[in-house]
Amino acid sequence: MENQSRVQCSENESLAEYMKNKIEELGRCPKGFSDNRSMALQKAYTSVCGCKVPINTLKNFSQIKGIGKWIVGLMKGFFDNDSAEIVHDNSLEK
Repeated sequence: MENQSRVQCSENESLAEYMKNKIEELGRCPKGFSDNRSMALQKAYTSVCGCKVPINTLKNFSQIKGIGKWIVGLMKGFFDNDSAEIVHDNSLEK
């Protein structure tokens, strides 16, 4: 990514990093992605970085300006990992 945005909410840093890595990973694919998708991903990344409240759930993420269904689908892995860790942590306490 050419433009690095500063994350406004420190709790969103891991999400922004995951998005950045996912965008770079998609860019390395032989097909890559179209200019429209590239611009959509950049806008979504910028919106996440500019968000001043924590984004803790996929629902919160999907309500951010610039986040569409395609991007939500790409980012499910980030939120699935968090919920799996919570379930795993709770099972250890019993």
